[in-house]
Amino acid sequence: MKKDTLVLKAVQYIKEDYYDFAIKDLLLEDGANPDETDMLLEEGKKIVYQEQILAISKKRKIIFGAVVSLLLLTFYYFLFVLPDSVESPSVTYSLLGTVLICFLGYLCIAYYKSWDLEFVRKHEEININYSFLVIMLVPGTILYFIISAVFENTAESILKKNQIEVVGTVISGGENEIHTRRGTIKLAKIVVEFETREGEKIIADKDVSSYEFKNFYYKQEVNLIYSKTNPHNIAILTTSQALKEFKNSQERDITYHDLENLIDVKEDKLKAELDKIVYGWEYESSVKAWVNNRKNIGVAVHDNSIVYIAPNGTVAHYLLEKEGYVALNKNDSSFVAKVYGIGQYKKGNLIATIEMISTKNGEPPMAMTTLRKLKI
Repeated sequence: MKKDTLVLKAVQYIKEDYYDFAIKDLLLEDGANPDETDMLLEEGKKIVYQEQILAISKKRKIIFGAVVSLLLLTFYYFLFVLPDSVESPSVTYSLLGTVLICFLGYLCIAYYKSWDLEFVRKHEEININYSFLVIMLVPGTILYFIISAVFENTAESILKKNQIEVVGTVISGGENEIHTRRGTIKLAKIVVEFETREGEKIIADKDVSSYEFKNFYYKQEVNLIYSKTNPHNIAILTTSQALKEFKNSQERDITYHDLENLIDVKEDKLKAELDKIVYGWEYESSVKAWVNNRKNIGVAVHDNSIVYIAPNGTVAHYLLEKEGYVALNKNDSSFVAKVYGIGQYKKGNLIATIEMISTKNGEPPMAMTTLRKLKI
């Protein structure tokens, strides 16, 4: 037999796990000379070894590709799929996602370029030392806050889109203190009960600041919104920040410039326009006016005129003058008129009349301002 054929025979016997002495005997039976069996066996071992190196290299490439794919899928799942499904801030899922991503990231580092043939020859087995996972603590901490923020922002985004407003009742709550080297961190939470539009009773909790927590009490009724896709995803509408975020309200004082613009607004659109400025208007049929009990103000629109009542009696005259209104009577600009009397002002085709309304308990007077548009 030719040498190449005998070498291939040696490779076959090696792969079939024959002992060296048995392979030599088989090679002799195949026609090899006694003095060349050692050489044929060594040649065969080199070929088998090279094939093993190539197989290990290929296997490591596959493992690396699989780990990278799993890492990317895990990233995508925990950043784009799961937050939409859970629709709630979640410490558990944020921790789980962080652990999985850090573990897979560490495996990617361990297997990166491990398929290089020279590396395989030196390291036929990859020794993964899991104690080195501690190097992932810093990036893991950052990653946790990123995932946690995604869960929270996604829940808020869905809540904005699917919000339904109801009135709930505070049934419990509490504060916890976490002591750190830098000081004490106070965490507060309230629990509310409400009924969905479908009549289902829901008990949900919401994290609040310790400053906000002081303003809540047992059995307090609060305005809140919940998501129609997850009723436990809620927001309490008791702060200006929440109203700005979820109701697109500017949460500011009504100006006389606002009143000028509201004169021509139709009645069915007035609430929406008022809510854009400051949220919480309800129509009181007994006084035929829109009232905001949260701010203690009221607005009524009639033909070519608007009436505005607010607790700004001491500054109403000054605010009008600031907007460019001029007193029709010089006495109207006096200190006495501004505090106690009735004043009339004019700007273009607008006439403004201010009347003071006395209040109880020595509080500053209310101002009833009427803007009337003159026909030109």
